[in-house]
Amino acid sequence: MIIIGLLRSFGGISLLKQGNQIDTKVPIIASSGQLNGVGTGLLIVGILLIVAAVYFWSSLTRRSWFICWIALTVFLLNGLVNGFVLFGHPLAQGQIINWGAAIIIGFLLYHNRPQPKLE
Repeated sequence: MIIIGLLRSFGGISLLKQGNQIDTKVPIIASSGQLNGVGTGLLIVGILLIVAAVYFWSSLTRRSWFICWIALTVFLLNGLVNGFVLFGHPLAQGQIINWGAAIIIGFLLYHNRPQPKLE
């Protein structure tokens, strides 16, 4: 989650700095205001992923585990929205990568979920 959060954050910074000058296979159709919104959203999602992962790693509580699932869901929704805003449709390859990463992270989260304490 930390690596994906860093990648999302760097993508947001690139979008904020370069706007529609970023070289993509599919042309960006978003306005400058939309580009700023998407760039800011990428930064927020990136930071959310990083904070959720660090919180889970440091506390291993049900709450931190649940926050990781929320961050993962926001990550997937953000990818869909970004595709529509930037390109007019979500890019299939980008969504496959996002879903693949989310499935791997979800699998690891599920198998590392906090167990109830027996007292």
